[in-house]
Amino acid sequence: MTSLHTNIAAQSALATLRAIGGQMSHTQQQVSSGLRVATAEDNAAYWSVATTMRSDNLALSAVQDALGLGAAKVDTAYAGMNAVSDILSQFKARVVAAAEEGVDRAKIQEELEQLKQEILTIAQGSSFSGENWLSTNIADMSDPRQATASVVSALIRDSSDRVHVSKVPVDLRQMALFNTTAGGLLQAEPIRTGTFGGLNGGYPIDGYGSSARTSAYFPNPVTFSAGEQVSFDITMDAGDTSDGKTYSVIIDETVVNDALGVSTGQISVGSDLAKVFNKALENALVPAHSSPTSYFRVDPLDNTSPWLDDGAAIRSDDGLPGIESSIRISHLTSTLPGAETLGLYNGQFDQGEVAWGAFGFTEAFELGDAEAISLTLQINTEVSTTVIILKHDINQALGIRTGLVSDAEDLAKVLDYKLGDLGITASANSTVVYLDLEPSAHPALGKHSSFSVTDVQAIAAPTNFGILDVDVTSSYRSVDVLLQGVEYMAEKVASAAAQLGSLQSRIEMQSFFADKLGDSINRGIGRLVDADMDEASTRLKALQTQEQLAVQSLSIANSNSETIMQLFR
Repeated sequence: MTSLHTNIAAQSALATLRAIGGQMSHTQQQVSSGLRVATAEDNAAYWSVATTMRSDNLALSAVQDALGLGAAKVDTAYAGMNAVSDILSQFKARVVAAAEEGVDRAKIQEELEQLKQEILTIAQGSSFSGENWLSTNIADMSDPRQATASVVSALIRDSSDRVHVSKVPVDLRQMALFNTTAGGLLQAEPIRTGTFGGLNGGYPIDGYGSSARTSAYFPNPVTFSAGEQVSFDITMDAGDTSDGKTYSVIIDETVVNDALGVSTGQISVGSDLAKVFNKALENALVPAHSSPTSYFRVDPLDNTSPWLDDGAAIRSDDGLPGIESSIRISHLTSTLPGAETLGLYNGQFDQGEVAWGAFGFTEAFELGDAEAISLTLQINTEVSTTVIILKHDINQALGIRTGLVSDAEDLAKVLDYKLGDLGITASANSTVVYLDLEPSAHPALGKHSSFSVTDVQAIAAPTNFGILDVDVTSSYRSVDVLLQGVEYMAEKVASAAAQLGSLQSRIEMQSFFADKLGDSINRGIGRLVDADMDEASTRLKALQTQEQLAVQSLSIANSNSETIMQLFR
């Protein structure tokens, strides 16, 4: 149909040309930019992901730069640490030379002073970008929050889409050779304080001996008549090393009357019984200066009731040397009515104790290589002894390597190991540590023995000194002690160098990973938004051809108007 008002063919051709033009514009943009998703309108989801990952990739590039900076710091510290380790080997050789007889130690000390200055120079010069890990200025080296550096290692986006920077921590307590407030590897180590498991509980640990005491409870009054008596043997201070001394004791009407100043032969209360025992023991010729003495006691619930826990107790006033005091009753006979024995019985025995003390275990503790526990031990009236407990002693006593005392049993083993040769043995029961005086080691006072543990405190171990304190010309520390200390410091420096080497390796691996990760992110972004150039160029060629055909179609459609005009000629 041909219409004067509407050119349907031209409209159709024009619409086709417009559509082809739009597609052609989009395809030309892909070809020119190389991107399939160049703006959010192309694909909002892919564009958002690609934009975020491009940002992360830029940040990752900054991380790689930071890794390079960190690697430079580590390399600088390692170079300094390695150089100091070599000098310490020379230092140790000079100290060994000082042990030889006849050497000029002053000359050796001059060499050591030069080596000290070289170590200081290396430590102070091992700085990169104003940061020095070998020579620090940390207020409190024991505080890990202050004594910590770090190296940036990675940019991490977690599952919650939160971003944070990962860092490799560097413990400067294990790196710094010198620190202005002390605490460096080549300086004397700080000493910790504490109760040391209760050993330093704030008060002395005292031990005292006690005498033997055997009691005779007296429930009823007794009256002796002529011919009636109670007799027994009393053996004083028999023990493992002595048979003690035995005395034959007789109590009759005469003894009772003499002891109480009466004529009735009656013992009415426990206090009377105590007086009778005293008189009978005197008659038995028990020496008065070391005599068991009688004493009475009245039950505190009722002082007027003689039958309530009333009686007398025979007590050994002195133990024989080297043994615990003891009292034994034997061959006890009675002719009183009902065979009354005044509260005594055959085989009655009591043994005193030599000195012992105890304290409660409070908490586990650990000694470092360069710290020790010092205590003063006083036994009887002997000269006090200072005892030093080192980490080595703990390890030897417990068969470990950490210097850790975990419980009361561990502490008892350590004390037994250190005090055993001095005559003090130690044991533990649950959370209590017991100290006992060994009678065979201190035989002089028997049950009058005593001991005390005082002045428990933390001190520096003999090897706890700095490299700058080494002086082979001084008598304050022997060459052997100096050698041990230098060896200990050299081991710490070698350990620190090994840690720096491990850190170098980790940074290198992280840098390699960062490179690979950046490449992977770029490839991932490309898969999301990059255009397929082969496909885009082919599509562009096709669209150009379609455009030409559409233009021709529009030209043909517009020629219909000329046909209509010819009809009116």
